[in-house]
Amino acid sequence: MKSGIIKLLIFLVVLFPFAYFGFSIYQDVFTIDPSSPKGEYSIEVESGQSIADLAIQLQKDDVVRNSSYFETLARINEAKPLQVGTYRLNLPAKPSDIITQLNDETSRIEAQIAAIAKTPTVNVTLKEGWTLDEMFDELVDNEVATREELEKFAQNPDNFSRESFEFLPQPLDCEYGNLSNCAKYYPEGYLYPDTYSFLYHQHQLIYLPRCWQTSIPKSGKKLMLPLVQIFITKSF
Repeated sequence: MKSGIIKLLIFLVVLFPFAYFGFSIYQDVFTIDPSSPKGEYSIEVESGQSIADLAIQLQKDDVVRNSSYFETLARINEAKPLQVGTYRLNLPAKPSDIITQLNDETSRIEAQIAAIAKTPTVNVTLKEGWTLDEMFDELVDNEVATREELEKFAQNPDNFSRESFEFLPQPLDCEYGNLSNCAKYYPEGYLYPDTYSFLYHQHQLIYLPRCWQTSIPKSGKKLMLPLVQIFITKSF
């Protein structure tokens, strides 16, 4: 009797680590992280990022418990290769559901890329010495966007804040007119004359601050920047 109890205890001692490990894997792979964000969660995927890179960021943001397990699960489920763009997830969700959402988002971005590839483009030459108004005239004449859209964007000081672009002075210094009027002409000294290809006749603008920001060297010198990196048509 005593021998049987000892054997049972030894069995339980040996079994416990395996049971604990199995339960831990079950939680990490098949259950929702209780500290997960709730609602819509967005994450930017950049060129060259892999599912492993994404998994690490998801763990940092408490979307998943264990990045290694999530990466393995994604590979087992043959997750689609990531595309550059913004991925939006509805949380909280189980890891398997997150992978399904990632695949859906990849399909959405692929469809957008395909649509852009089929969209006609128009070449617009922005000449040296032109004011912002003259650049707007050229964009409007070529039906890239409406003047109302361009001016509405340019008159919003938030689009040219130092939080987004460290090389800009802060606060916005306006000695004439009101703040929105000043903001309209604020980017003139940072725009580069050249010929650019725009998506044709789409009439809705999106702002790409990261494109502008990453083109600035650490020297801090005032540089002229391509207008195409500030105003770009939305094709979907």
